[in-house]
Amino acid sequence: MRSTWKHRLMVPVLAVAILAAGCSDQFGPQPERLLGPDTAPLMAKGGKSDQAKDKKEAKKQEREQKKQEKKARKGPKIKAKKNNGQEVEYQLAVKQRKSDKAPVSAWVDGSAEVQLEVGGHTLTIPRGIVDRPTLFSMKIDQRTYQDETVVEAVQLHAFQVEGKGRRARTEDIGAQGFGAYSVELCFNYQGADYETLSNVLAASLVYLSPDGRSNEVIESQADLSSETICGGVNHFSDYGLAWP
Repeated sequence: MRSTWKHRLMVPVLAVAILAAGCSDQFGPQPERLLGPDTAPLMAKGGKSDQAKDKKEAKKQEREQKKQEKKARKGPKIKAKKNNGQEVEYQLAVKQRKSDKAPVSAWVDGSAEVQLEVGGHTLTIPRGIVDRPTLFSMKIDQRTYQDETVVEAVQLHAFQVEGKGRRARTEDIGAQGFGAYSVELCFNYQGADYETLSNVLAASLVYLSPDGRSNEVIESQADLSSETICGGVNHFSDYGLAWP
């Protein structure tokens, strides 16, 4: 009676052991084959499938592409007149970072050459340009457009005090011009979206008129060692950097 009970118990146990051993190729497919081919990499790579890896790489490439597109963003186009009266379309240089430089100024009496500098831009005021104390000032004027491009301009002024006592008033003589004299303005293009060396060599200072209709191209030269575009200006206003 007891031997019969033991015999009956050993039969199912033996069957379970055979089924467990049946996971080999001899008796049936491996677990990953039962789950399907797409899940095999998932099991082999600790939970990270090739598809997930490819998706992550695609997102990374998309972010890099957007970054490059933003870096290569084109500046606004303007029309400006050359010295010969010809009107040409120019592209303003775009700055990637906004400047927080404070304006600079100096009293000049014409007895010596004076230089102002702000944000890498320099203004060289020649000797004899004025015959009495005049306050020359220089500041960075940055304009943000709708597409988030930032155009950097240099704003120049020269003030003299006219009259005495209660009749004294401040006059911006820089806007009137300096006659035969010109002031050298060197615009630093470092950080500007100038794209290629050929654009740098073709770049010019541009007078930016308040109404945007009387822009003028200033004859300029590139100084690659100091990364500046320099030209002589004979009246003060807003000046930017652009190339055709």
